[in-house]
Amino acid sequence: MTRKLYIYDHCPFCVKAEMIFGLKNLPFERIILLNDDEAGPIGMVGRKSLPILEEEGRFMPESMDIVTHIDQQGTPSSPARPTQPLRNGSARPAARSIACSCRVPPVRRCRNSPQPRPAPIS
Repeated sequence: MTRKLYIYDHCPFCVKAEMIFGLKNLPFERIILLNDDEAGPIGMVGRKSLPILEEEGRFMPESMDIVTHIDQQGTPSSPARPTQPLRNGSARPAARSIACSCRVPPVRRCRNSPQPRPAPIS
C-alpha cells in the first residue's frame, strides 16, 4: 500500500501527522507543498489545509484524524524508547503530548520595563 503525506515544512500539525509513521515504523512518501499552492489541497479535500494523507486514491485531512487512522495499523514502537511500550499500545497520546510541548509561550514585556543596553565598544 502506498501512503503519501502532503505537508508544509513549517507546519506543526504536519510534524504531528508525520511523527506517527516513525512511531509505528510504517513507510510513507513525504510530499512537501509550497505555502502558495492552493490548487493542490483544494483539489484533494476542497480546502487549503495540510496535512493530507493519500491512501489508495482517497484523501484524509486533519492531523489527529491521520494519527488515529495510522495508529490503528502496524505495531507500536518508539524510536526514542524502543524497550518501553507506548501507553495502552497507542501512539496517539505520544503524538498529542509532543505536539503540545512544542508550543513556545509568548514573551511578555511591560511598557515601563528597562530595555537592555548594548555594551560599549572599547
